[in-house]
Formats: sequence, C-alpha cells, structure tokens
Amino acid sequence: MSLNLLLCALLALPQSAPQARPTEVTPFTVALDGARKALAAKDLDKARAQLMRALERDARSTEAWALRAELAAAVGDLDEQVYALHTQLRLSIAQKRAKTELELLRKAILAVDPAAAELFGMNARFIGTLEPIAAQYEKELRPHSAIRVHKLILALDPEYTASQQAIERIASLPDPSLAGDAKPKDLLADVSAEWIAKFDAEHATWDTRAQLERENYTTYTNAGYEVLVRSAEAMEQMNRFYRVFFQYGTEEDGKTVPRIDLNIFKKRDEYLKLGLGPPVEWSGGHFTGGAVETYVEGQGFDGMTGTLFHEAAHQFVSLATRAAGWLNEGLASFFEGCRILPNGTVLMNMPANHRLFPLAEDM
Repeated sequence: MSLNLLLCALLALPQSAPQARPTEVTPFTVALDGARKALAAKDLDKARAQLMRALERDARSTEAWALRAELAAAVGDLDEQVYALHTQLRLSIAQKRAKTELELLRKAILAVDPAAAELFGMNARFIGTLEPIAAQYEKELRPHSAIRVHKLILALDPEYTASQQAIERIASLPDPSLAGDAKPKDLLADVSAEWIAKFDAEHATWDTRAQLERENYTTYTNAGYEVLVRSAEAMEQMNRFYRVFFQYGTEEDGKTVPRIDLNIFKKRDEYLKLGLGPPVEWSGGHFTGGAVETYVEGQGFDGMTGTLFHEAAHQFVSLATRAAGWLNEGLASFFEGCRILPNGTVLMNMPANHRLFPLAEDM
C-alpha cells in the first residue's frame, strides 16, 4: 500500500473514543476546517497558519496531527512528516484508539521512516524487560525503586498507561517521601469554568450559600465552588489525621465522632455579623461545639485552611482530652502549620508562617 493511500485511510477512519469529536462550532473546529480547505486549494502557507491555530487550541487532537503530516508531505518536509506521524501514534495509543487504526499508523510511519521498525521493536523489548523488575520491587515493598523503573519505561514511551497508573498507585501510599510523584486529586475535573461561574453567582450571599455534605463535615460557603470542594476535601483528610493523632474515633477504639458544620464566609464582616455567637471582634475563626467558622478575605485559601485546621482540632481536644484554657488552645495551634501533600499524607510539626514571621521580626 502506498503512503498516500495510507494517509487517506487514516484520515477517513472514525475518531473513536475516548476523545469525543466536537459537534459544535468552536475556534478549534473553525481553524482545522480552514486548514483542510487551504490544503485542498494548495494554499500551503494559509494551511500551516490555520493548522497551528488549531493545535494551539487542542495539542492532543489526532485529527490535527494527521493533517500536519499530510501538509508536511505536500511541502516535501520528511522530518516534519515523520515527527507528526509519531506524535499522532503516541496520542492515539494514549487515547486508546482501535488496533486497526494504530496498525495503519505504524505502516504509514514505516513507509517514510524504515528505521522506526527498530525503534518499535526496541521499545517493546526494553519495556518487556523492565516491567517485571518494577513489579518485583513493588512486591518487595521498595516503592522508590519501583517508581524509578517505571520512569525509565516512560522515558521510552511517555504514554505507557500501565506505568503511569503504577506510579500513581504507588505514590498514593501514605508516605511523605512519595508525595512528589503523587498526582493530586483534580476536584474541578468534571466541571467547566462557565459552570463554576454560574454556580458562584447563584450562591454569592450567605442566604444562598452552597452546601456540601461529606462523611465528617458539612461545608457551607458563599466564597465559591472551588473553596467549597477544596475545603471539604482538605478537612476530610485532616479528620483522618486527627483520629490517628488523638487516638480517638479509629476502627480500633470504636468511638464515634459527630459530624459538624464548616461555615466559611467570603468576607470578614459577614463572619462577624452572621457567625454563630456572634464571633468576637479579634478572632479569625472559632469552634462553637457544633460548627467551625472562618472567612476567606485577607487570608487566602492556605491561611483559611490553617484556621480551619486549628479550630476543628478543638473538637478532638474536647473529645479525647481534658485539656482546658491555654493547653486546649496550644494543642489546637499545633495544627495550624500542617500541610496536606498530594498523596493525602499530612505533614505535622510544621511552623505556621503567620506566627513564625512576626516572631522573626521581634528577634
């Protein structure tokens, strides 16, 4: 089969899942359609300009890379053509395209780059050798060694799904030293910027505040969707840490910890006016017995979560100890500097910057 026939066959193949083909008119589809029309009219400069616009908007589109290979063939740029075809193959593998489509792509590559046969074979041989080594390291509870081998595999094939998943699985273990390789949970993956903007507008006041109920806390806020879901996730992870630290509410002791509310106000004046109690003027947050309250304004998200970590700790101090007064406050203050790593590990005994910096200035 000639190269031209192979390229035509590839372009004619349906773009199978998981990448859904856009049905609406978007800047990407307009640019890609313009590139196709310009190439058909042999206006190669316009075709390249339109194609680059399309790739700027979706660099993972296999349709765009297939068209880039076709354009390179039209201008006689062999190096560009080979690069585009290899990129199309890599993306097609990552997007789990049909085997027939992948085989056609490999044949198209070999038609212009015969040396690729050795490359394909080399990757298969080395990956086949390295995978059992990584598996053995993981079996021997040597996570760092297993991750290192999987990274070698990804250096050969950056889209090798098995190694990507293995690193993610191993790095999720509760070990701070593995957190650098962990993939943080994307809490906004299933919603668009437009959806978030609409949600935030609908819940912009305390009367219309958003609510999210999780296992240990029910979060209320008018500070936006991102604050809602990130705070809820951080506090659920922190709750698991409280239970271990205070040795209260674990599976072993069987004690129950009641769910409490997290009231997160957007502005400080809302917190002071609408908070339960109401809060005292000098406070940045407080624990009421059934709720933790604070605000975002002026603290930023990290400062606000530090306050949440402090105030929510009072619940466990009261449940698990008899500490009162300054000791109760001191125990809660210990948690202000805690950091939650991407794999869920909590780093404790960390300084709280808002306490450390003024101390440094006074020294």
